[in-house]
Amino acid sequence: MKYINKLERAALKIKAKHLAAEARIIRKEEVKWRGRDKLYFKEHRKTTVRREARATQLAIAFMRGVPYNVVERKCYDTWTRDTYIAKRMASMIMKYSNKNFVIPEPAMEKSDDWREVAKKREAARKRWVQDRVIEWFNQA
Repeated sequence: MKYINKLERAALKIKAKHLAAEARIIRKEEVKWRGRDKLYFKEHRKTTVRREARATQLAIAFMRGVPYNVVERKCYDTWTRDTYIAKRMASMIMKYSNKNFVIPEPAMEKSDDWREVAKKREAARKRWVQDRVIEWFNQA
């Protein structure tokens, strides 16, 4: 099941290339710094940038319909994958997907403000997409 067209795929590929370039730039900048500053750059590159790049690549594979076990043979850190990576993937899928995910509407009351209703709908939609991502992880 494909959820992406050429334009969104190109946008995600550009994002992945920018993240790779960001990691290279940070690695070069690390040489100029010492002590805590160097550790800050190294930590940012190895956690934030690396996780975002992984989430981007997995989101591309998910939207193209590639099975998870083809993309990653073995995942040693399932906690990070199921918490951070799945949330970021859900955000990217909602932003770049050409499919409008239809889910059951959350219960509304007459006193609810339209902004609150919109927030509830968006949160429910994001949770639903995140559940689909975790199911995709567990297919293997």
